[in-house]
Amino acid sequence: AVVSTQSTGETKTHALGSDILRGQVPSEWSDFWEGPSTPFSWLQGLISKALALENWWLRVQDNALLRQGSVLNLGDLFSPDTFLNALRQQTARISKCAIDNLKLVCLWDQRLLSNDINLPVQVEGLLLQGCSFDGNQLIEAASDAPELVIVPKCTFAWILNTEKDPYTIDNSVNVPLYSSTSRERLVSELSLPCSGERSKWILASVALFLGD
Repeated sequence: AVVSTQSTGETKTHALGSDILRGQVPSEWSDFWEGPSTPFSWLQGLISKALALENWWLRVQDNALLRQGSVLNLGDLFSPDTFLNALRQQTARISKCAIDNLKLVCLWDQRLLSNDINLPVQVEGLLLQGCSFDGNQLIEAASDAPELVIVPKCTFAWILNTEKDPYTIDNSVNVPLYSSTSRERLVSELSLPCSGERSKWILASVALFLGD
């Protein structure tokens, strides 16, 4: 049994080393975190997130993570959807409602939120692809614009399904929010302000990302 266990371990180590030498991210790593497509970049990302999470932990210890004025970068997290679900559950407890009665909204003008909204979170570092953003709404990208643009700091909040959305249906479009530009892991879908025909933003494959 001991020999069999050692053999299995050596086989896994050999397979891990072979993947790295071929410039591929081992499947065991990808199962933990989607990350970049090359081992070196993956390890760089791992270290970056680990350092960022240390700062998150310090803020948790100081009860400052969700304090008013605190700004979060969800790209720091390995599982941002887990954080958003936890925020949804906590909002439901405070609001004394079922979590299914809450919807996620994203906005750039906090005056659009009612005063009794619980646990609004300021988020920075979102990347936008397929168009640009002028601080108020989506706009067509200039011919020389970069493929990815950083959008201004915004507010995420879980609000009751019965509450009015910050942006009307005629002046907004649903945009997917992915964990990375690979578009493999969908985190959520957000309604963003826009003008003109909504179809043009859909055809442009507009999307938000937490990281590149």
